[in-house]
Amino acid sequence: MDCFNKRFGLTALAAVFFVTGCASNQAVDGGNKPVVTEIKSDLPVYAKLDLTPEGKYYFSEFSFVEFKNSVNLNSLSHNLHTGKVGCRDEIYNIGPEKQEKKELCHDKVLSSFRTSSYGGEAMAQNTISVLVTVLSFGTQANSYRYSSFDNELFSKALTEALTAQPREQLISQFNSIYQQSKQTFAEKKTAYDNKWRDLNAKLEKALVVKDNSQLYQGKPEVYIHPSSPVGDKVRTDFRWGSASDLTAKLQEAANTEYAEGRWSLICHSIHGFKHTSSGCDQRWGTADELTMQPVLYTIDSASRYRYTPMLNASNAHISAVSEMTGRITLTNLTNSFLTIDSLSLYIGRDIETLSNLNVQLPPKGVNRSLSLAKYSNFQMTSLANVKKSHLARSIDVGLAMKYKVVDTNLENTLYKTNSVKIQDLPGQVY
Repeated sequence: MDCFNKRFGLTALAAVFFVTGCASNQAVDGGNKPVVTEIKSDLPVYAKLDLTPEGKYYFSEFSFVEFKNSVNLNSLSHNLHTGKVGCRDEIYNIGPEKQEKKELCHDKVLSSFRTSSYGGEAMAQNTISVLVTVLSFGTQANSYRYSSFDNELFSKALTEALTAQPREQLISQFNSIYQQSKQTFAEKKTAYDNKWRDLNAKLEKALVVKDNSQLYQGKPEVYIHPSSPVGDKVRTDFRWGSASDLTAKLQEAANTEYAEGRWSLICHSIHGFKHTSSGCDQRWGTADELTMQPVLYTIDSASRYRYTPMLNASNAHISAVSEMTGRITLTNLTNSFLTIDSLSLYIGRDIETLSNLNVQLPPKGVNRSLSLAKYSNFQMTSLANVKKSHLARSIDVGLAMKYKVVDTNLENTLYKTNSVKIQDLPGQVY
């Protein structure tokens, strides 16, 4: 009987707490949400609600970038979890809780915006600890506790913090500090760019090309690359606790970005030439002494060199002239028809003939159907590992043509060769 009375008494006491919780939720549901005037600013300011040791709400952390469980001071919107979560009574130690549930159920700040309920009956969060103790031996001991977001509790906490720290002042002050910091970042970027220009000026004097081939006419592509450049954009990916803290962190961010500034020397290879290079592994930081070691390119030879034989022969009947592309222009210089039967190409000791051409040339006519590209010996006018001295040797270049003048029906020959130096013929490294 005594045991029954004790259990009945505990159950009755629990009922009192359940009724109190219901009354609290009804008041919240009946409240009107206030109209918020959004504050415009260059950057939005996000803040974290916190509690002082005396139990007063205030903003303890700020950021220009939204972070978890933060309030947007410009619009007073927030990203706090507003869904219902389950919380098991710790005295039963039923399995590990997820971090988010632990925060929502037990964090002193986050849980202060929420109400808890058992079996669907709401109860004020600050009464839970008492209820758990009372029910520890009662029939509710194995029930499941839920935590729900309470807009009224949150609004009261937010109002208390805003009263102590007006959002207009915070937004204005932090944005002003941000604007002022742009000058600091700009100065750091200017200092970085000035040193970059100094390095480029030194590179002009340090670059040396030793051309043993005597065929290179360009300039190696060598430049200073900003491998870790310093920008003038102000960083915003951090949090701060006060105006002085923000100023210090922005200055620290500018100093860090400048300190991490780097340059690298980039040396490209020289296309078409066999060469070596040295001094191309140089690196600098903003804190280093900006000395420049010699950058030396040593060219041994041209990897490949092609020259173009040039034909220019004529007589009273016909002329044959070639272009750099290899195209041959045949011109009939008579008032009679000409028929070209064969055309031979002479390059050095090699002679190649194209026969049975049957090219008809009317009086004063021009034909451009033939090309040196049809000759295999023309394709061989390519040299490997070439220096200018190699091009001083002479070769015979010329042609021989067999043709007929229709009026006479006699075979005629146009023949001409010249001894020329390769360097005097059109050519290029490739």
